[in-house]
Amino acid sequence: MAKEKVHKVTAEELAKVMAEKSLSREDAEFWFIDHYDEVIFPDENDNINDMLKEQRKVAHVYDKKKGSVKRERKPDEDKRELIKIIANAFENCEVVNPERQIDLNYLGNHYSITLTKHRPPKEK
Repeated sequence: MAKEKVHKVTAEELAKVMAEKSLSREDAEFWFIDHYDEVIFPDENDNINDMLKEQRKVAHVYDKKKGSVKRERKPDEDKRELIKIIANAFENCEVVNPERQIDLNYLGNHYSITLTKHRPPKEK
């Protein structure tokens, strides 16, 4: 009988050999050692690791299904007012985004103005 180099014994396989040959767990482990070069026996830690891996898979799938959350943003009236003031100062202009961008033509050239509202500085 040719011996395999490494054999990982499952709990079911161990129980089957114990039942068929009426052996104790220790004797069943020796039976596997006699038949294979290297034997890896099931351990309670293996079951815990398998459970943790399964829980990680479930958690990962759940996160994927959740997806991104759309939040409604309140309009910024200050930015809208500034855009209107700038747009009224030029003749050939188009408001692309009422809170952010204006496109305009001035002396035959095309320009765009992007309005950025900065956060207040942090207090130290």
